[in-house]
Amino acid sequence: MQRKRRARVVFYDADCGVCFFIARVLARLDVFQRLRMVSNQDRTALPADIDSELLDKTLLVVDQEAPGRRWTRAEAVYQCLAALPLGRLWAWPLRVPGLSNLAGAGYDAFARNRTRISTWLGLAQCGVPGVPGAPRVEAPDPTPAPLRTWLRARVPLVRELGIGLVFVILAAEVSVANPSVPKALRFENRPEWMVAAVMYPHVFEGWSLFSPEAPLSDETVVVDAVTRDGRHVDPYNEVGSRVSSLPVEGVPVRLGHDSFWCDYTLRIPDAPQYHQALLEWLQRYHERTGRPQDQIIRFEAFVIWQDSPKPGAPREPTNIRKRRFLRWPETGAP
Repeated sequence: MQRKRRARVVFYDADCGVCFFIARVLARLDVFQRLRMVSNQDRTALPADIDSELLDKTLLVVDQEAPGRRWTRAEAVYQCLAALPLGRLWAWPLRVPGLSNLAGAGYDAFARNRTRISTWLGLAQCGVPGVPGAPRVEAPDPTPAPLRTWLRARVPLVRELGIGLVFVILAAEVSVANPSVPKALRFENRPEWMVAAVMYPHVFEGWSLFSPEAPLSDETVVVDAVTRDGRHVDPYNEVGSRVSSLPVEGVPVRLGHDSFWCDYTLRIPDAPQYHQALLEWLQRYHERTGRPQDQIIRFEAFVIWQDSPKPGAPREPTNIRKRRFLRWPETGAP
């Protein structure tokens, strides 16, 4: 972005409130100082062959190194925007054939109504130093209250302490959420408020997707439910997965789980306190489908694991395991 480009001299109407405001914004955004803003009141800087009345109608941009290159209307706006950092990324529509014509017409409409726009925005009208009828605003007392001065002086300290506290909380979470961190460096006994600061906004710091802790196995949950008319269905994966056909003897490829469903699937087999809620949700399968014959008469829920193929080995998974973690009714044939 710091690559040197041709500097531009921008002549603008300083009597126009909205024009002066836009010139101030451009000057603030021009961090590499490629634009030299010149008021129309500075007649000495204006090229000799340019009529000063032109500046009452349009913005004028001149190439500082080649004064013969000049732009007005929408082309001048493009030159101003293109001089800003990354400005060409959002100024290019002004150069597209067709769109450039619309931009020129839009600029002309803006120029004709700039007095009205300045008044509407509460800025100075063109050629008038203020807005007629605008209430006078008394200048505030330049001496702030002592309490406000004291608080303002301590804002930087509070801000930096807050940032430091966030880093401490996240560093503690990194230490306990990643098995590769040595035990001596783990903050095992975190206070409850620190755990809540991680849990509530979900700023977990377990980076197990990457080496050396990338998981070496896949896991999923399968429900084999029997309906009143004797069909086998999987209500669980019909909702959360792209694969719900039975029977399932391994983890299907690309289940399509979203992040919340994936987290629930990984935790529900070993969370018996939530099994009753899962059981009742499965029993209401026929209410969701609207078919009385879909009423579940029994089901079994399994968790399935398999080891991912090692590098260079055949692409088939190995060591497939299956464990039932929930059944309804609890008694009956295995």
